[in-house]
Amino acid sequence: MIARIIKDTEKLLKELGSRDPKDLAAYFDVSLREDALGSLKAYIFFQSRVAVICLNSSLPEELRPTVICHEMGHYLYHQKLAKGHTFREKQLFSPQYSSEYEANLFAAEFLLEDEEVWEKLKAGGDLFRVASELGVPPELLDFKLKMMHYKGYEVHSCLQAAGNFLK
Repeated sequence: MIARIIKDTEKLLKELGSRDPKDLAAYFDVSLREDALGSLKAYIFFQSRVAVICLNSSLPEELRPTVICHEMGHYLYHQKLAKGHTFREKQLFSPQYSSEYEANLFAAEFLLEDEEVWEKLKAGGDLFRVASELGVPPELLDFKLKMMHYKGYEVHSCLQAAGNFLK
């Protein structure tokens, strides 16, 4: 699955010319909306064959790109599951389900450029500092490190991305 996510992401980035998750959603005609969702961060559902990502209106701005890309990962790789039920995100980066793992891998690959991550790591940044500089949660950077290791970079992920880190 990692090879497929890498290949698909490369193709999408060439076609879009952007790493903006809103551009990605627009490319696939996935609507974005907001609502008060309590502890729920987001969910994706299909209504009359139209995909809609609903974001929690109180979701911090810095998490929105990660959450949108994560939901787009579900859209791209788990439509059959999503059409059967709604993906409801209370906790991102859950290691319990392969669909969550795959959505996280996609979000990391789409949002983070290999060379930028590599340069920041070589400059002596630790995982938490590099994640902060890139404006992403450390758990997302950890998923990116898994992808980079697969590609042959001399990096290793160091977190077991816990599902409850955003609580």
